Amino acid sequence: MKQLAESQRHLQEEKERTQTELQLVKAKADSMLNRVEELSQLSTTLRRELDDEKLTSSNLQREVQSLQAIRSHDQDNLSRLEASLRESEVKVIRLQSDLTNSTRRESESKDDHEVLTRSRMQMEQLIGRLQEEKGEAERKLQSQIITQFHIFCHFLLTLYSLLVTHGDLLSINLF
Repeated sequence: MKQLAESQRHLQEEKERTQTELQLVKAKADSMLNRVEELSQLSTTLRRELDDEKLTSSNLQREVQSLQAIRSHDQDNLSRLEASLRESEVKVIRLQSDLTNSTRRESESKDDHEVLTRSRMQMEQLIGRLQEEKGEAERKLQSQIITQFHIFCHFLLTLYSLLVTHGDLLSINLF
């Protein structure tokens, strides 16, 4: 009996130790289960964050692609604007050349106009002098015609008077 009591005590101690170990294991298991639950929650949170990051990354990639497309479009527009600017510069140079030529032609035209105006004034002055000289010549011619007519009339009167005085027309030798 002693052996039985000792065996029971030993079993009781073993049972208590086992129960203590079991409680320790159970506590560890609970702790581990809690830790697993925390890790599961953490894993779920991390998955969500990863999904959010993937979504954000995808959104950022789309945003980058959109910005690259905008940049490419802007680059095309810039190239077109640069070509347009070069064309405009060529047009400005042509217009400046045309303006210079037009100004030179206008200046030449003004010079030509001034020369023509001076020539016209000189011609008008010359025509005025020629008209004065013509008027003077016409007056002199009229005066000479009148003088010649007077001389001729005087000659005729003299001849008539000679004829009347001498009576014989045949005896006068005119030539």
